[in-house]
Amino acid sequence: MLVLRYAVVIAILLNQFVYQQFMESDYVSARDGLEQTSLQVSNESRGMGQKQNESGTFSGLWEQLSDSGRYVKLLLESASGMVGYILDLIVVFLVQTVLVPLLFLWVIVRLLGWVAKSDGPLAVTRIRDAGPVKTEVVLAARRDSILPLQ
Repeated sequence: MLVLRYAVVIAILLNQFVYQQFMESDYVSARDGLEQTSLQVSNESRGMGQKQNESGTFSGLWEQLSDSGRYVKLLLESASGMVGYILDLIVVFLVQTVLVPLLFLWVIVRLLGWVAKSDGPLAVTRIRDAGPVKTEVVLAARRDSILPLQ
C-alpha cells in the first residue's frame, strides 16, 4: 500500500526524469526555432510597412508588389519550417502527458496484481464490489505466517 500512497509523487518524478533525459533538447530546439521564425517574419513585415509609408509613386507601388512576392515566399518557407517545430512540440506534449502516465499506471497495476497473487503474509483473497462507490478488498492471513503465542 506504500506504493499507492506515493504513486503520484513517483509519477511526477518519473515524468520529470524522462523529460530531462530524452525530450528536453527536442523541446528547447523546437521552441527556439519557433521564436526565431516568428521574429524573422515580424521583422520582415515591419520592413514592408516602413517601405509602404516611404513610397507614394507608381514605381514605389511596383517595388511594394515585388517585395510582397518576396514576403509571401518567406512566409511559405517559414510556415513549412514551423510545421516541423510544432510537430516536435506536440510529440513532447503527448509523451509527457499521455504516454508516460499511462505506462506508469500500467506498471502500478501489474505490480499490484503481482503482489495480490503472491504468497506473502497478507494476500488478497477476493475483491468484493459493494456498490458503485465502495469496493472492498478482503485480505486473508496465511496460517504459516501467523506466529503462535507462547
